[in-house]
Amino acid sequence: MPAQLAEVVEQADAIINKLPGTASTYKMISRDVLARVKPGIIVASVGRGNVIDQDALVEALQDGRVGFAGLDVFADEPLRLDDPLWTLDNMMVLYLARHEGGAPLRLSATVGDRFPATVTAVGSVLLAQLDSAVVRDRFRGPDAFPTWTENSVSTIDRLLTKLDAVRQRGYAIDDGETLPGVFGLAVVLPPRRPGEEPLAIGASLMKASMTPDTESRVVSELIAARAHLSSPGLIRP
Repeated sequence: MPAQLAEVVEQADAIINKLPGTASTYKMISRDVLARVKPGIIVASVGRGNVIDQDALVEALQDGRVGFAGLDVFADEPLRLDDPLWTLDNMMVLYLARHEGGAPLRLSATVGDRFPATVTAVGSVLLAQLDSAVVRDRFRGPDAFPTWTENSVSTIDRLLTKLDAVRQRGYAIDDGETLPGVFGLAVVLPPRRPGEEPLAIGASLMKASMTPDTESRVVSELIAARAHLSSPGLIRP
């Protein structure tokens, strides 16, 4: 099969992995297979992470043989903060997601989902970077505050109060504003170059599992991830 696969991929526009992790599928999408792909091929993986030779995939993303990769699973989970998949500077976006298995609630957005910035933790931490006068000007009119849950911010005064708390705290909280029973946390990722816009990284958890200690630990992990993403070339223990 691997030999036949290497021949087929020369004509393929995309590789989609939906295979289980077995002895026969281990690194089936190998370095040899990826060496023979059509330049710019798309690779998507929603099966098991060890079906793809992840080191070979990184090399293929770096030299352009793979133009886009969408990965829902990895060879080792959770993905290490020093893994090069976090910091590839490709022309295309590399989408990283966490596999939630049989979780009863969807805890994170998928590619293309749109949420009001006023209710999400990621949106709130980015809005907190703006002056209050700018925020007030941007959120004028009757449709400025779509209500997603009963906890969603619904007035400009409530939004400004929440953003003040974000600035003082150093991170944003979404306490069931986007999805009932879901608790979101986010920190801002400063721009790496002058003139670029800031980004944000966040995490979603079950509200029932949240404690002050859990919140503190998740925020610490987000800050560590921010430090690594801000300086990807810096070697950390």
